[in-house]
Parts: sequence; C-alpha cells; structure tokens
Amino acid sequence: MSVFLTLMQSEMDELLDWPFTRRVSITLLDQSDDESQRRHVTHVIDPSYDLDDCMSRVSVSCSSAFERRSPFGVSQFIHLELLNAPDKYIRDDVVFFGVSVDD
Repeated sequence: MSVFLTLMQSEMDELLDWPFTRRVSITLLDQSDDESQRRHVTHVIDPSYDLDDCMSRVSVSCSSAFERRSPFGVSQFIHLELLNAPDKYIRDDVVFFGVSVDD
C-alpha cells in the first residue's frame, strides 16, 4: 500500500513556508485488542531531501493553485499481506492513520 499527502490551498497559506519542507510522520495504527502486541507502522517523510523529484511528480493537468503543493509520501508503506492480517490494521472496514508535522 502506498500513502501520499497533498497540501491543499487555503486561507492559512501565509502561515506555511513554501515550498513545504517540514518532516512529516505518518503512522498506521495497529488495532489489536492486546495493546502489548500492537506494532504501529511509522514512516517519516522529509520532502526537503529531494524537492526536485517531488516537484516532478506533479501532474501537468493540476490547476495552478496546486503547482507548488506537490504530493509526497511512501510508495511502499506496508505490504498488503501484513495490512490484511485479521483484526490488526483493518478492523470493521476501518483503518486509522496518525499524521504529525515537525516544527
């Protein structure tokens, strides 16, 4: 499974530096009943490490409002076999992600 983020234009844009280069942590939460057995999956994305590559992935068909807000993420976040383990990451057809942005 892949996970990508895209920043959307808003009235709060002046609060962020552009291009966006803050580290982002994405965590897939393990929903197992036994908390001691939970193994959350976390990936840290640093969009500043290869900004040119991130910018090259923006679709030509994107509107100008999104040109500087390129998608970034993890192309191999978790193997589907692990994701589909019974009552672990998917429970009652629900998946939970946590996202945090470094200052």
